[in-house]
Amino acid sequence: MSLTQDRLTMLVRTLREQCWLLEELSGLLSAQLGAVRANSREDLERSTHQLESLNHLLVAVDGRRRRQLQSLAFELGQPMDSLRLSVLASHCEAEDNRRLLDLAARLSALLGEISGRRTLLRQLLAKHAEHAGRGLDWLRKLRGQLGTYGRDLRLHGEDSGGRIVDRTA
Repeated sequence: MSLTQDRLTMLVRTLREQCWLLEELSGLLSAQLGAVRANSREDLERSTHQLESLNHLLVAVDGRRRRQLQSLAFELGQPMDSLRLSVLASHCEAEDNRRLLDLAARLSALLGEISGRRTLLRQLLAKHAEHAGRGLDWLRKLRGQLGTYGRDLRLHGEDSGGRIVDRTA
């Protein structure tokens, strides 16, 4: 059974747009990795803001792709959850078959790349959080050991929780 060419053309456009957006996402994740490695809060905030905007576009394109695939699945008489691009390509002419298979391979590669970058970003952020936590623990321990100082600059022990206090008040 041959698929409606208009529906197939629209799907190919949507898949290309999705690839482009995923390439942008991959680039932004790389920018975030660079910002974390450089300890650049400004760069991290900027790329996070861009990611939020891009995410809205990705959700919209994914919804459009799903609706198009649902329409094609209905046309083929197949359930939506079993329709993969490779299955869809098998119902197409040679040129469309090649295009769909190429796009499927590109999407798969991009999703793998994005997954790897997200995993690395999570690991780096977890290490930074762990390092910051250790630093805070060290400061808390140090504060407890040092006690407090009053305005007279004499050590008054741990009774105030390690804060600087004014014993004259």
